[in-house]
Amino acid sequence: MFVTNVNSCITADGGLVLMVGIYYPAITVEALAGTAAFISFINIFGGFIVTQRMLDMFKRPTDLPEYNNLYGIPGAAFLIGYFASVSACYSEIHQMTYLASSFRYNFEN
Repeated sequence: MFVTNVNSCITADGGLVLMVGIYYPAITVEALAGTAAFISFINIFGGFIVTQRMLDMFKRPTDLPEYNNLYGIPGAAFLIGYFASVSACYSEIHQMTYLASSFRYNFEN
């Protein structure tokens, strides 16, 4: 599952790069990139759901509750900040996002 999600992350990142930070595609390449990113995000989300269901099979009734949904708070804060920066025409946000993505990949290896 991890390898599938990593491959989908790479596809989603590539689609976002080819979209060039615009909301509506102007050419066919941007439309295909947006479609690829959307399908990749669906695959990533589905992979997390399947993984959680597999892990739930091994839980005991006496186990402590987990609060994994709280991990969405930093992700939502990042996305809100990113879209706010894009809408404010802060052009350097794309390079900063690329840099943050490269840190994530380097720390996983």
